[in-house]
Amino acid sequence: MKNRPLLIVLLGVLHLLEPIFKVFYFKTKTHFDLVTILSNLTYVEISSLKGLVDFWLVFPIAGLALLSVKRIAWYFFISIQFYSIITHLTYQRFAWPYFAEVPFFSSVFLLIMNFILIIYICLPEVRMLFFEKSNRWWETRTRYAFTLPIKLWHTNPEKLEQACLLNLSETGALIRFNRDIDLKEFVHLEISFQDIKVQVKGLIVRDDFRSGQKSYGIKFVYDTPVSINKFKLKKIVRELHKLHKVGSNITIVA
Repeated sequence: MKNRPLLIVLLGVLHLLEPIFKVFYFKTKTHFDLVTILSNLTYVEISSLKGLVDFWLVFPIAGLALLSVKRIAWYFFISIQFYSIITHLTYQRFAWPYFAEVPFFSSVFLLIMNFILIIYICLPEVRMLFFEKSNRWWETRTRYAFTLPIKLWHTNPEKLEQACLLNLSETGALIRFNRDIDLKEFVHLEISFQDIKVQVKGLIVRDDFRSGQKSYGIKFVYDTPVSINKFKLKKIVRELHKLHKVGSNITIVA
């Protein structure tokens, strides 16, 4: 949760703790001890399974979705909020799990907050945190600076050319390559480090020309969410981290 927007963190934590608030609120309104209350709230028949889910899981799941700040979580969170709103608007008096005339105050309070929150996360500047990974500043990966000869191909996979890796992170790299490549074009890198060899595709997102040499900023792109090359690249970064800690010539780029 480091560096996430404070409001999102606070509301996410409130959602995670909401069932606990209800338990202690119920205790203050009855003569039952905590063990009895928990026993009643965890005993469920098939007919009351929905009530069990509503009591223990709906708000915490919404909280986890909110804290993840991912594209699918945005839709998921909105859906849960509307489900919660409908559930409370159609609440039956003295029904399980509340056995009260109205739902508990903690649920009603979060319900009111949800109306505000739905509006809040639909604002363009907030919504882009869920939909554009580049805008999640807290997910910035450590970038290690060092020089390493690599190979790449641009338009022809049969024609490998020499380049130099200048820095590397889990999400991208900076390379020196004395040929013209346009922004938004793809290159394919072959990186060998220690006993690890990885081939990874990258999108050119920045170019530079200093001291008579061209360099390109690359954002790694994977065709599938789970990729062996992504795993290998993370392994290289872990090795760079170890070498940096023992005082090698590998430095961290600010």
